[in-house]
Amino acid sequence: MATYNALKYTQRLEDAGFTREQAQETVKTVIETVDDNFATKFDLKEMEYALRGDIQSVRTELYVVRAELKQDIQALRTELKQDIQDLRTELYAVRAELKQDIQDLRHDMKQMESRLTIKMGAMMMAGIAILQFLK
Repeated sequence: MATYNALKYTQRLEDAGFTREQAQETVKTVIETVDDNFATKFDLKEMEYALRGDIQSVRTELYVVRAELKQDIQALRTELKQDIQDLRTELYAVRAELKQDIQDLRHDMKQMESRLTIKMGAMMMAGIAILQFLK
């Protein structure tokens, strides 16, 4: 409850023409109304301290959340780097397989070319032999 100089206010009202009883009741009513409906300096200080505490709590929570987010981001970066490395490894493996497949295909084509050359040579020899026989 706030402190007021009730005697001083009562005296002023009496000087203005109020009876002692009217002045006392009026001052009492005003003081009760002010106490019930208005914030005092003490109330405001309490509110300020409470608000400062709330702000500090929010700052602490934000600091914790920020630290957690940094950890999550770092974990995601690490995971992403590993995924990229895994993809590169797979890509190198696919390239190596493709190179091997191309080499195998070239080798097979050379073997086919050799067999075709031999068969064509044999056919030419047979043709020449047939021509010689027919002459």
